[in-house]
Amino acid sequence: MIIVGTVLVYLGYTQGSSPATGGNTQTTTTETISLGRQRTYTITISVGSILTYNNSYMTSEGNVAQKTIYSINATQIQWPFILGVYNIHGQNTTGSARMAIGNIVLPLEMLGKQEVSIPLIIPAVNSGLCANLTLIGVKEIKINNRTMNVYIYSMNVSTGRYMITAQLAYNKSNGILIDANYTIYGDDQILFMNRQYVLNTTLTGKMKTVTPSDWFCTQPYSTDFRFTLEGTYILQDGKLTPISINDVREASLGTAIVGVIGKDGQQITMDFWKTLLAASKQCPEAKVYLIIVGPLSDPTTNALANNILERGGASESTVIAKFINGSVDGKAYRYADLQELTNLLCGSS
Repeated sequence: MIIVGTVLVYLGYTQGSSPATGGNTQTTTTETISLGRQRTYTITISVGSILTYNNSYMTSEGNVAQKTIYSINATQIQWPFILGVYNIHGQNTTGSARMAIGNIVLPLEMLGKQEVSIPLIIPAVNSGLCANLTLIGVKEIKINNRTMNVYIYSMNVSTGRYMITAQLAYNKSNGILIDANYTIYGDDQILFMNRQYVLNTTLTGKMKTVTPSDWFCTQPYSTDFRFTLEGTYILQDGKLTPISINDVREASLGTAIVGVIGKDGQQITMDFWKTLLAASKQCPEAKVYLIIVGPLSDPTTNALANNILERGGASESTVIAKFINGSVDGKAYRYADLQELTNLLCGSS
């Protein structure tokens, strides 16, 4: 997240992590366990492409409260991100940009399909998710005095006290995200509204982009932890199922494996997430009650996460702990390898 003066433009995770080094990397702990599969997509953004946006924050009545014009010059395509240089017009401000693929373009292989899953960053929230988008129609729209045909996709996601809705218009001919409208609700009230639309594009041609070799991306989670939605879940056999916060609380007071993982953007946390998914597939009968905490976590969820960390005697904010009658019998931290996590989940000593 970049804050320039009073203008906030989301440009991707940077805190505490280094950029990924390619689409084919894989941790050695999970190389023999299939989490997903490598995919090749075609996008119409390549190195040298320049997109100029009008980014507006709205009042709850739909009026523009703050507007920024900025451009992104793509310098590298590195799924799930497009890397580049941004320039905020009128401020003589430039810097590094890292934007999720879904916030800029839809791969041609997905374009027009009824259901697609794409990594998205929610503007101004400093959090991302693998969103399941549903095609709701095709229409003609006019943006900046240009008329074009677009596919309209919708998104509706709930996590804790928050609900996120979006309507995304992708150009029918090239997949460029032309117009995006996001609304975040909390306790049935509008907390935030954002509209971002393209003013101008300079495209340098199509290119193939390759996902990581174990990639999967489906709401609410991904093998890339940065795109796993905050919330409370059961992890079993490599699959994440949303559950209530009370289910996690009750599990932690009885006999269960309970974990807290923070979305801190650090590489060690992202590697740990893949290792945990792999261990879960090694122990398909084991249930892990998880709290994923981050910017979209509500106070109640944060309080329970802190309670579990305190009761577990955890020395850091990410831990998987085995509780027996409410007392910790074993735990593993982010630096645990696959064998350690497998032993914890399978019950080995």
